[in-house]
Formats: sequence, C-alpha cells, structure tokens
Amino acid sequence: LIHLRETELQIRKELLLLEQRILSKLLPVSFDQLDTLIASDFYTPALEDQYSLNYKLKRSKILQETKRTWLDILMESYDVKMKECNRQYQEELTQLELDISNHQHHHHDARVLFRTVQAYIKHRTIQIKKDTFQQMNSFHGKLSRRRRQRSKKAKQTIGVSPEVILNVNDHSLAMIGHEYLSRHGNYIRPNRTALRSYKERVKIVQEQHEIMINQTILRLSEKCHINAKSNIFKQFSERLQACLMLHYMTPLPFIEHIRAQRDLQTMKLIRRKLKKNQLLLRETDKGGNLYVAHMNEFEEKAVEYRLKTGAYEELSSSPIEEILSKVTRLLNDLHAKPNQISPAQYKKMIPSRLTVELAYMYYNPKTHKNPITLRPIMNTIHAATTGISRFLDQSIRPLFDKHAEPRPIIDGGHLLRQLEQYVHNGHLKPTTLFCTADITNLYTMLPQDESLKVLKEFLLEHHYEKVQGISIKVILQLADLVLKETAFVDGNKFYRQIIGGAMGSPFTLTLANIFMWKWEKNAICGALESHEIYGRYIDDIFFTFNEPKAKIEVVIKKANGFHPNIKLEANIGNCVSFLDLLINNKNGILCTSVYHKPAAEPCVVPFISDHPRHVFSNIIQAALLRAVRYSSTLDIFEKERCAIRLMLLYNGYPSTYIDIHFGKFFGNAISQSSMIPFIDNENQFLIMRSRLLPRPSVKERETQHRIAAVRLNEETKVTNDKEKRTTITTMQKQNKANKFANTLFLHYTHEKRLHRMKREIHKIFSETFQGTLAMDLRLIVGHRNHRNTGHELVQKRPPPTMLKPIPLPNRLNMSLNFYEGPFPSVDQVYHNERIIPSPLTITDKTCEYILSDVVRQSKMLLGFGIPIITILLCLMLIIRSICSKYYWKKDEQQTENLQQDSKDLKQVIIHQDEPEDLSVVINPKMKLLATI
Repeated sequence: LIHLRETELQIRKELLLLEQRILSKLLPVSFDQLDTLIASDFYTPALEDQYSLNYKLKRSKILQETKRTWLDILMESYDVKMKECNRQYQEELTQLELDISNHQHHHHDARVLFRTVQAYIKHRTIQIKKDTFQQMNSFHGKLSRRRRQRSKKAKQTIGVSPEVILNVNDHSLAMIGHEYLSRHGNYIRPNRTALRSYKERVKIVQEQHEIMINQTILRLSEKCHINAKSNIFKQFSERLQACLMLHYMTPLPFIEHIRAQRDLQTMKLIRRKLKKNQLLLRETDKGGNLYVAHMNEFEEKAVEYRLKTGAYEELSSSPIEEILSKVTRLLNDLHAKPNQISPAQYKKMIPSRLTVELAYMYYNPKTHKNPITLRPIMNTIHAATTGISRFLDQSIRPLFDKHAEPRPIIDGGHLLRQLEQYVHNGHLKPTTLFCTADITNLYTMLPQDESLKVLKEFLLEHHYEKVQGISIKVILQLADLVLKETAFVDGNKFYRQIIGGAMGSPFTLTLANIFMWKWEKNAICGALESHEIYGRYIDDIFFTFNEPKAKIEVVIKKANGFHPNIKLEANIGNCVSFLDLLINNKNGILCTSVYHKPAAEPCVVPFISDHPRHVFSNIIQAALLRAVRYSSTLDIFEKERCAIRLMLLYNGYPSTYIDIHFGKFFGNAISQSSMIPFIDNENQFLIMRSRLLPRPSVKERETQHRIAAVRLNEETKVTNDKEKRTTITTMQKQNKANKFANTLFLHYTHEKRLHRMKREIHKIFSETFQGTLAMDLRLIVGHRNHRNTGHELVQKRPPPTMLKPIPLPNRLNMSLNFYEGPFPSVDQVYHNERIIPSPLTITDKTCEYILSDVVRQSKMLLGFGIPIITILLCLMLIIRSICSKYYWKKDEQQTENLQQDSKDLKQVIIHQDEPEDLSVVINPKMKLLATI
C-alpha cells in the first residue's frame, strides 16, 4: 500500500512539474526541438513579404497544434497511470481490511487496527505532499530565472498558450507587445488608479463616494422612511469616505507597482506603434485572440466583400440628417393621429438628437480561412432607427417564440434534450443520418419587401390584428423604415445597405427568423417525417433523416432552388457538429461531446487580469457544467476534463486553484483516495448528468419568460386595450419590484488592491444603521470593471464628426430648455428633434409646421376658439415684423418669402389645416421663430 501510494505521488509530482512548465511557458526540451524538426528557418522562402508572413503564420499554427496534441496525450497518460495506481490501491486496501477481519477474533480490534493503518498511510501521504509542494515552489523560482535569462532565439520559440497573430513585418512591435497582446482582449491592467496623481485619486474617491451616498439616501428614504437630512447619513458618508480614501491612497507593494507601471508603458508603446505604422488591431472571429495587420489589408478585403455581396451603395455625404428627419417625421405623424402609438411607445422609439449617431461597420478577421477573410459587424447602438428596431424586437420576438413551428434551437443543451427524447422514442436507428446546413449571408441576402410580406402573413396567421395596441399597418411602416434606412460609416466613406438588414440591429434577427419560418416550412419540413427533429439557430440548420444520403442531397438541392437568395452549404453523415455540440450515431447509440471549432483558441480571462475573483471560479464551473451535460459517457467527459485543465493552464490558472474548484464542483462524487479530483464511477457520473441536463440555460429561461409574458397578456380578460396594457405593465413592474424590493445595490470600480473594501463597506453599513429599518434591506456591493485591452487598443469607431449630426445653434439650444414644461407637444418638438437644422434653408412649410402644433395643443388644452385665433395672429404679426427688421434687411427675395409664409400662416390658423409635409428644415436665421 505504501509503495502504491508513493508511486501515485511520484506520478503526481511529474504532472505538477509539467504544469509548472506550462504556466512558466518553458516547455521541456523535447517540445522545443519540434521547431527545428518540423520546419527550420532554413526553409523560410526568400519571397515577397506577404508570402513570407503567410508561411510563418502557417508554420506557427502547425507547431502550436502539434505541441498541444502532444500535451493532450501526455496529460491523458498521466491520468491513466494515476487512475491505475488508485485502482490497485483501493483493491489492496479492501483486501487488507478483509485479511485483518479474518485474523482478528474481535470485530472492534479489527476496525481499530485497520483505522490505524489508514491513519499511518494518510500521515505518510501528507508528508510527501508537503515535500512535493516545497519542491514545486523552488522549481517555479528556477523556471522564472531561466525564463528571464533566455536567449533571443529561445524567446522566439513557439509555445502552446494562445498568442497574438502578427501579420506584419514590424519586429519592434513583436518584441514590445507580443507577450502583452497574447493576453488577448479580455485582459485588464491591474491597479491602474495607483499610478494616478494624488489630485486625480481624490477626484475618483469623490465620484465613487457621491454615487454610493446618493444611491443609499434615495433607497433608504424611499423604503425605510429615513429623513434624507438625518445625521445618520452624515455619519455613514464620513465613514465611507474615510474607507475609500484609505484604500485609494495606500501605496502599492513594490513588485505590484512595477508591474502596473510596466503594463501602462507597454500599452502606450503599442498604441503609438499601431498609429505610426497604420496598423489595425482586431479580435479574431470565433478565435478569441488578437490579430494585427496593415490597414490596407483590411481595406482591400472590405472592398472585395462589398463587391461580392452587392448589398451596399456608396453615398457622397452623411445621410444622418435625412434619416433622422424621416424617423422623427414618421413617429410624430403617428403620435399626432389618434390610436396609432401611445405616448410611452413614442418615447421609447423617438431618437434624441443629442445622442444619435450614424452606424459604423468594422471587420473581424477569420483566421481559420485560407486566405484570411473578414466578418463584417455593424454597430447600430446609437443609430436613429435603433429605438424602433428595439421596440419591434421586444414586441414581436415573444410572439415568434410562442408560435414558431418548428421550434428554433436555442443552444446546444436545448438540442441535446430533443435528441435524448428522440432516442427514448425509439427513432434513432443505425442508419439514421444527421444533416447540418449553413445559410450563406442570411442577413445580407434577406429580401426586404418580401420579408415584410412574410411578417404580415405571420401576424395574420396567428390572429394578431394588433401588437401592443399597434395595428399591422403601422408595424409594417416602422419595420420598413428600419430596413431601408440603414446607413453606416466604413473607413472614411458613407454607405447605405440596399439588400437585407443590418447585422447589429435588434429587429433584423427577429425578421430573419420569421422569413425563415415560412421558407423552412415549404422548403425542408415538408420532406421530413413528423417524428424527425428539425431546428434552426439563426443561419445554422440541423435535422435528422432515416433515408439514404442521396435522398437528403435531393432535399437540399430542392431547398437551394426554392428561393434565389437562400443557399445552403450542407454536411451529411453519422457524425456532425452543431454549435458547440458534437453528435455521433454509433450503430444506433447516441454519443455526444463538446465540439471545439478549429478556429477557436483556448482563450479565457487570464488569471493575472484585474477581474473580481468570482469571475475565475465561474469560468471553471461553467466549463465543467457544459462538459458534464454534453458528454454521453464518463470516458468522453474525462477527455474533456483534461482539455479544460490544459485550457486553464494556458491562461495562467495555478494547479492548486484548479484542483480546489474541480473538487467543489464534483463534491461527493469524486474518489476520496485519489491525488487528483476525478470521478471513477460511471453510475455516479450518469446520475450527475441526469440531474444537470434538464436545467435550462440562461437563454432558455429568457425565452420562457418572453413566452410566459405573451400568455399572461392574452389570458388577461380586459375589454379595454388601454386598461389591459396598464394591467400588464403594472404586474410586470410589481414582479420586478418584488424581486429587488428589499435590496440596496452599491457599486465601485474593481481593482485587485481594493478586494477588502467590499467587506468593510458591509461593516460600516451594519454598524451605522444598526437598530433602524435599514437593517431589513439586503446590501449587495457589486463591481464595475475597468476597460480591457480590447477597449483600450482596438479602435473601431470612426471620428465623431462623421457619426454625429450637425450641432444646433446655441440660442436654439437655449430655446429647447425654455420649453420644458407646460406645452407637451412643444416639448416633443424640440426634445425629439422635429426641427432639423441642415440643410440650412427654409421651406414654405416651416411656420405652418411650428404653429399647427401649437394649434393642436390649444384644441386639447383650452378648446379651439376666437381668442386663440386672435392670439396666434398677433404672434404671427410680431414674428414677421421682428424677423423682417433684424434678419431680412439685406435680401428682398427673402422678405417676399417671409410675407408668403405669413399668408400661409393665416390660412393655417383660419382653416385649421394639418401640415401635410413635416420634413421641414430651419435656417439659423429663424432662431426667434423657433423659440416662439
């Protein structure tokens, strides 16, 4: 028994030594020899730079994958050896217990003797473990010194950890930023405020303190009825400020200060290098690591993409004013008419001129493709149509979630449960085939007018004459505006999308799902038996088929001819991958596992990143949870467990930290006598899997909540639509309020050196408010994070001058503030930018537009009559005389235009005409008229 335990500990020691080498990025010599064995520098082609770069990138990728495969095999061999030793140890221990009980006449004596032997073995094991960990500490120090003393050639050795892809010949950037950029985009520099000046830190403390105090006073005054001017808040404020000052002003230890300073200098050097050499830094598509290439390379491939799709047209100038005018005009028209949209809906959709921006497009490289291609991503967060798009998405997506047949696939776990039910019903046979298909450029190829027709058909088929009180006609008007008013900035040029919808717009996904709902019913589902599985996740399709492969190919061929814009790239076989799930039919037995895409790098948040500690434990728990749910057997799970362990080691997670959290996850299911936390019992694993698999994921819960809200809305029997919406809104607010009714949230920006501040804030709160109603509240101290590398170095946004509309004149801005009050529609006019200052011309509808709104409000507030007409006529005459005196002296033609406008105004007031054209633009010379 002692010999087996020592053998297992020796294997464990060798494994720890290997893991220390991975953490220190100093692999054994045998691994480094691969660099010269597979492809030495002698074979580097003496060609042009781009060919040489492509060769080096391919060589690095091959070497890295080879070393990772070798490590996988090595780690699995250590696991097998340790499990075998543990199995023999358990057998010998059982045999010893049996022998002792046979040779001892008294059962009590046998039990005491056996426990004594166990205690002795445990004592020896603990001693060996202590010696091993001491050796690990000294070995780690040796590796650190060796790493600093490496030669220049040794530093260029290809490692196994995720690395930045440098598709440039700038060796200085490679020397300066390779290690920093290899931490990829999620990395946050530690303790950055410690490098700020004293005044800056005082300002940070004041800002954090003010936010926390205001939130505390607001919440306690509302929930606990404590007077906002009470001395207890003053005491809490003083103690909180002292706590913040103490933590922010405490100097860093020398080593941590040097590290923070080095990271800051490196980041600034990289930023200067990128700007000087016109280089772009981007996150790879589906890879997770960073990619550096010349700006010209991105521009050439972007032009190639636009020509290939034909979905974009170039514009000569910024269309932001035109789009903003169309959006505000449509919404104001709908708002002015009765029973079109409610004030709350209007407020949600109307864009604000102060924050509105043109969308912009950037590209992430697909490094797994040969040659490297780009994935376009459009940022529409502040676009003029985003409010409408978000409202339509929130209104229609729940309806699609409820009524869509066949059901869309939500994630891999959702599909896996369908497959388990498919097997349970006896439909999986040895000849069953799986088919996955990818829709080519779904967002770009989405036909705009046809999509709107399908949307109308979907709503009518499911008996929705109105959606949240809005008619289908208005819904289609809003959807048409979202689709056809998609313009963006790319580089230094303006473009408009003429085919499909914007990839970043919320409603585009819902509209694409509804369009595909009709297509898949007619193109594929009709050819499948009713018991077969069919599902789609955005542009990825999966279905089962119990017919020959040739028949599936016929189905795919017919589907490709069903619509000219929808084309499929299919993969058919017994083993396919869908999302992150690998599905295999082994002679009628379903085998599933986690699928790792070839492009995906083993990237997670680096352990040295300045994230809250719970982030790292959550990463481990989430990876293990997915592995247990997706792995159909214990052997498959053990392979995935080794892959997770290596992924964590690549990103700097210490071995002891990994073991602790693995042990927490497995709990009592792991072998108690093993040196590493693993499950050795197949039945225990299957029990754990059966418990975890039915649990819905976050996406599934969100979908279920949306469907439940729709059903609640439909089941509420209220005849008046307005009352129904009010009832539902009230219930939703109450549910949301009840969830956090007795909770106080306080947030501060996380840094590693502030990790104790959370506990101290809890202590200050409990001591200050002891004996008051505030103790009934639950205090949650949360974190905000600093900007990561992706936000600091990856420049995606064009200059603000290209994105924002022309600013309003200062006097006009002052007039906006003047009209915050008694006249709601005037407030709407100015707050919601119904007056557009560009181009700087005045139309004959300007005066009619402004004063007709005043007329409508006069009807509503006072009732339309002779006194109001008289007042408005007087105002018109005053406006005319003042404007003529100060602004139209130099131009007789403009004076004639103003006189014509005033005649039109008289007609508007007398005949009570509503403006036909609200697309008015106002000249800065009309400031006074705008104010009135």
